[in-house]
Amino acid sequence: MPKVSVIIPIYNIEDYLGECLLSIINQTLNDIEIICINDGSTDNSLSILEKYAEQDKRIKIISQSNKGAAVARNEGINIAKGECLSILDGDDFYDLFMLEKMYEKLNNTNSDIVICKSRHYDMKSGRYSNIGYAVRERFINKKEKEKKVFNYKDVSGHIFDFCVGWSWDKLYKKSFVLNNNLKFQDLRSSNDLFFVFSSIVKAKRIFIVDEVLATHRRNVDTSLSKTRENDPLCFYDAISALKRELVNMNIFKGNVERSFINWSLHFCFWHLDSNKERDIIYENLTNKIFNELEFYNYPKEYFYNLRNYKRLTIMKNHSRIVKLLVLNESSKLIKLFKKIASFLKKTLSYIKKK
Repeated sequence: MPKVSVIIPIYNIEDYLGECLLSIINQTLNDIEIICINDGSTDNSLSILEKYAEQDKRIKIISQSNKGAAVARNEGINIAKGECLSILDGDDFYDLFMLEKMYEKLNNTNSDIVICKSRHYDMKSGRYSNIGYAVRERFINKKEKEKKVFNYKDVSGHIFDFCVGWSWDKLYKKSFVLNNNLKFQDLRSSNDLFFVFSSIVKAKRIFIVDEVLATHRRNVDTSLSKTRENDPLCFYDAISALKRELVNMNIFKGNVERSFINWSLHFCFWHLDSNKERDIIYENLTNKIFNELEFYNYPKEYFYNLRNYKRLTIMKNHSRIVKLLVLNESSKLIKLFKKIASFLKKTLSYIKKK
């Protein structure tokens, strides 16, 4: 049995796949298997995989028609033989000591999940940045830091804030994943959110490795995050599924509710601000999502970020002008005000004549 199964979904990433594979093949932890799920690639990704597989027998290639990253990841979990699971995106890469350090910490602490710090590599600027740490230590107080191993009860007020809902900076004990029947959601985007945050609240023992060991590419043209507008409401499907799971676990009320509300409100606004289909998202936020998540029922004191609370309050009073203000569409606002001014001018002129 290998110590770690590395699962990599692959779809049309020929420009980055070699670097990703080399970062795994050359790991200082040798006892691993590398499960590559070719998800119907139409470029040279499969040829690249086959080239590396000839050189390294630890690489296993599974080809399927294009079903999405979530289906590919779940297939990888189903066939994995390792003690632990590492789930990496094919355009990202690891520090060469990553798996050895993470595996050692997971075993020594008997943790269900180990999380490392990460960095971004911006494809446009060619720069690395540690600003996007996946582990936000400011949410873990001194007591938890000294304790090292913790679970959601120790940080219930910030359980959805202290790390990000992606899987590639984490190492999972496979028995924990299987025993809790953890699966990735079959969504175009945000498909790792449910898996990651469900695992965080179900884990009895979590440990943080205080080192930057994983690198995530940003501004990749072929990334699914670049085409979120094709299914602009996937994020809400993920949020809703997570809330249902928390309610079913009987830990939502009085435990993780405040963290969930603050995190999910921020996540909604992030999608509103960063998705090209802003009109669709805006209409669903104001007319459906905010009501279904009951955001309007919480008092001002419940929110950590007052700016988000103010935006929520503004959107509650839905109108065309308010919408343009929220979307920061200054040019459209000016045109609208000009039309209003023109209408008022004509109206006043008509009244004077009377």
